[in-house]
Amino acid sequence: MMLQPLLVASLLALLGLSPGYIEIPVYPDFNASQFQGTWYVVVMVSNDQDFLDSVDTMKMPVVLVTALPNGDLVLKYGYPKPEGGCQTLYMNFTKGDQEGRFSNPAMGQTNIRVAFTDYEHYALLYFEMQKRGVRSVWLQHFAPPNSHPWLLGRLSAPDSDQVILRGAA
Repeated sequence: MMLQPLLVASLLALLGLSPGYIEIPVYPDFNASQFQGTWYVVVMVSNDQDFLDSVDTMKMPVVLVTALPNGDLVLKYGYPKPEGGCQTLYMNFTKGDQEGRFSNPAMGQTNIRVAFTDYEHYALLYFEMQKRGVRSVWLQHFAPPNSHPWLLGRLSAPDSDQVILRGAA
């Protein structure tokens, strides 16, 4: 498990580098069926101005990933609301030219990559986004509910309609 923090730190450092000098990998032989399931976003970083403006009040979402027969992914993000309940956001990731590469034109996400995963303990997703003519980069570290003890007891098991985070500060 020591590799996981090192991997996250390395990818976060890449965010500060010029994209002309780096190429974020796509996880070799990515298997969408193995990737599907419940994940929690435990780290999210971006140079997107809207993200930077809201990072202090942002809550980390629960994500339900569904693999479709054509290779696309459907992601259902559940964000806890301050007053209770859950805000749900659906994203459709269209399969790209190789396994593990996707796009989401509706959200301006032109380059989505599953960069690293072991399907059980972590996944690192890389996003490039074009918004109002400005390119931004996002990294999200996914973890399953049983990988972080502090998540247990704070997160309810998601169902098809609602995802709830209890006791979120």
